[in-house]
Amino acid sequence: MTRGHGVLCGGALNTLALAVYLGWLARQDARLLYAQDGALYFLPLVPFLLVYLGLLRPGGAPPAEEEGGHD
Repeated sequence: MTRGHGVLCGGALNTLALAVYLGWLARQDARLLYAQDGALYFLPLVPFLLVYLGLLRPGGAPPAEEEGGHD
């Protein structure tokens, strides 16, 4: 599987999971923005954002240089 295919699948799965979570969050009867503990319901959004940031990063790490005795 190429990196482009993995990014597409990962992005689609992350977007689907985010939509499901936001749909569940919207159906809650609690007034999340007005309660002090309502912030706990928004903490699971952080991993979704981190996944998107990871998908935006350019592919792969740069190749490591060998530590030979090149003069």
